[in-house]
Order: sequence, then C-alpha cells, then structure tokens
Amino acid sequence: MRLVSSYYELSSSKLKRDYKIVHLSDIHYEKGYSLKRFEILLKQIKEINPDYICITGDLIDTPFSLNDSKDLILFRDFLKELGYISKVIISIGNHEMKGLTPFSFEQYNKVISKFKNISNVVVLSNELYKDDFLFIGYNPPSSYYEKKEEDASILINDFNKMDFPLEDKYCILLIHTPKDLLKDKIYLNIPLLSKMDLILSGHTHGGMVPTFFPGHFGFISPSKKLFPSCVRGKLVRNNTTLIICSAIVRLSNVSGLAKLNDFYAMHINIISLKKQV
Repeated sequence: MRLVSSYYELSSSKLKRDYKIVHLSDIHYEKGYSLKRFEILLKQIKEINPDYICITGDLIDTPFSLNDSKDLILFRDFLKELGYISKVIISIGNHEMKGLTPFSFEQYNKVISKFKNISNVVVLSNELYKDDFLFIGYNPPSSYYEKKEEDASILINDFNKMDFPLEDKYCILLIHTPKDLLKDKIYLNIPLLSKMDLILSGHTHGGMVPTFFPGHFGFISPSKKLFPSCVRGKLVRNNTTLIICSAIVRLSNVSGLAKLNDFYAMHINIISLKKQV
C-alpha cells in the first residue's frame, strides 16, 4: 500500500505569511476497511505538518457505513488524529448521500453530526468558515449526481442561492465535483467562482489513471464516460486555480471492484501558498 504526493506552489498578495495545505479526498470508509491506510496517511501528514488539512468529500462509502458503533469509533478516531495535527476543513461528497430517499435524509444529518462534534474539525455543507482564509464548502444536491452531472443548470441554480460576504482574504472553495467548473457554461454563470483564489475538488478518482502519468485526462469518469478531460492535476482560469485530488481509494466498495485498489497508490496533494511581496 503506497502513498503518492503531488506538490503545488501558489502565491498571492492576499496572504499574510506562507502556508501549507494537505488536500485529500475520497476516503470511502466502509466496514472491513484497511486501517493501514489511516496509519500511512497519519504518519505522512504529521511529517508534513500542514497549517490546514482539507478533505473534499466521500469520507464514507454510503450514509450507512458508520451505523456500527465500532466503525464509527474507528473513523472518528482517525479524524481526531488529523485534528491533533492541524485544523481539518471538510466538504461533503455524493457518497455521503448515496442511496438516500427524500424520507431518509435524517440518516444524512446523523452522519454529518458525527463529523461535526470532533475537536478542530470543521464540516461545511453550503457554509462559510472564516479563519486565516475564507473557506466555503459547497455540496451540490443529490439530483445533480443522479443526472450524472450533465445538467449544469442544477448546479448553477443551487450554487447561486449562496450569498456570502467575501472579505479581502484568500478564498478557498471545497467542492467534491470539479466537472466543468472552469468551463464557460458554469464558470460564467456562477459569479462566486471567479472570486475564488483556489478551488479544491476530488470525485474523479483521477480518471483511474496512475499518478505517474502526466496530463489532465482520464480513462473513465465517475459517470462512466470514456477518456474524460480535466479530471486530475491543476487547472487555471483567470485568477482561479482548481486542484483535483486523485483519491485515497480509487474504487469504492459499492462498485464491486474494490480489490483492484491494490494496483493504485493513495494520493494526496501538498499545496504551498506563498506570500507575494
């Protein structure tokens, strides 16, 4: 079981000093999960000693993954250990909502509350958090994922309901899906996006491409489209940088192909933010 890191360096005059962020995504915790992954992650992140740890969704495989008290304790202990290292900022993914009906969103709220009550862990579900930066965590509605992210109007209409007072601070958006965020049909129709300095995403699992391959292309997308573009790495439009994490677990348990994870390394991003003088 290997861990691979991608390194990025950005600069801004909005920064008061230099910062370091560890960005991870798509943990997909489930019963029987190999806790060796947690050991490797914690050891590496402790050595990096970041100012913030950002997790962009799919912490668990289904909304019912933490129903067993033992699994809940194991996963909460992992998040607690991350919180001992630095502040943890979390946004929500589609797997936290997977399989829920309109009548079972009580289960979703139970899951989120289990994350929120951990010291030094901040869970943002369409919320703003002010610290050294402005963090926004946005969670698209489940209908957006159910339509395989092809109906951009769902994302645009829902996102534009948020109205946050942005100060002259470095702004970071955590959103699980990066699909088309920097393309005209979304970027030009969501004014808030152009005000973000940095967008962190996951969801694409790196297009199932091993991390040593260069480029932004993938072999397959979460919606089962072949050879998607813009599913990994760093992309830039105007003053906004989008960085996508290729996932801790490449294939979820619900996919039925989880055994293939042994062929892929876990992946994290290490982002250095430099004060521009």
